[in-house]
Amino acid sequence: MIFWRLRCLNVLPSFIPFKCISRKKFSQALATHIPKTEEFQAIYRFKYIRLISALSRIKLFQTFVTVSVIPAASYYMHLKGLSTINEVYASNTLAVLSLALLYALSGYSRRFAGIVYLSKCGNYVRISHLTFWGNRRNVVFEASRVIPRQLNDPSTVIHKLSIEGSPEFFYYSNKSPYAVIYDEEKCVELFNRRF
Repeated sequence: MIFWRLRCLNVLPSFIPFKCISRKKFSQALATHIPKTEEFQAIYRFKYIRLISALSRIKLFQTFVTVSVIPAASYYMHLKGLSTINEVYASNTLAVLSLALLYALSGYSRRFAGIVYLSKCGNYVRISHLTFWGNRRNVVFEASRVIPRQLNDPSTVIHKLSIEGSPEFFYYSNKSPYAVIYDEEKCVELFNRRF
């Protein structure tokens, strides 16, 4: 805790890897002051965001099983003479590799824009996406900060949406089996892409 405060005061050198601001505070700092009376209208929804949320929660159960059950069970089988030590090493190696894969897939699933809202006045955008735990989180920022990535290939299903002045980015789809477009005109204006 003390390192965090010292780093915020710029007392510690920059090569010490402490972050001054958490991800949640960064998302809050990303937004400008938005009036409480601002109303948002959904303009885009990714159809399979609930499925991705469910898979994110199942991933947590699999992580628990991988960390607790597999090493203990493989070692127990070795003690009983049912497996060799090489098989124990192999099963534990596969368990560690599966954890790395789950973490990588988690990072990808957190980047999907589930629902994109645009304020009635058109000045603000709210993007709903998933957290590590599979819960919903909203990020609100000015619509002028949206930087859609232009890809030359029209058959691309997943596109990248960046925010100016932020390392944050999201994935969205413009293909009809994956996306529901509520207001095509506003989507074209925001994403700078025909749906």
